[in-house]
Amino acid sequence: ANFFCHSEIRFFDKNESDIAWDWLRERPEVNESSIAIQPYKNILLPTDFSVHSDAAAKRALQISEQYGVNLHVLHVIDDFTYYAEDVDPLVTDIYLHKDTLMAQAYEQMRKFAERNKLGKDIELETQWGNPKRSITSWANEKNSDLIVMGSHGLHGIERLLGSVSNFVLHKAPCDVLIVKS
Repeated sequence: ANFFCHSEIRFFDKNESDIAWDWLRERPEVNESSIAIQPYKNILLPTDFSVHSDAAAKRALQISEQYGVNLHVLHVIDDFTYYAEDVDPLVTDIYLHKDTLMAQAYEQMRKFAERNKLGKDIELETQWGNPKRSITSWANEKNSDLIVMGSHGLHGIERLLGSVSNFVLHKAPCDVLIVKS
């Protein structure tokens, strides 16, 4: 982090307070040549196989074709654990079927890619874990430049608890495009 900033220092008389406030409100001029816009190279498309993910897939495909970049599709199987009052965490028998679930998820991903005409030059990956954290970790580890994902448009208590897209938007190490369907 850069703890120093470069700024112009200017002094005003007491009777120039209006001028001073106007000067403070001015937006600094940005030299556009100093802003280096890097093209995207790796796009991450997290999917839960919903219609919202289909909309995101169409947008991710459009961007990847337009700029000739890599498209990676990720599905995370939620490794949820139930907690009850005064009881140890209840681990469901979902863990007993982990390999089967991973194989089924991969098959769903293949169908998702086919349904959305994503082509054969894409990387498909399934993971086991917390979707919110897995998506941001994967993006960081694989140097994703852009995450394109759908939004379910949650309301009420679901929104209060937080959506995956909202978490990713605020915690991702790269740009995030939320596609509304």
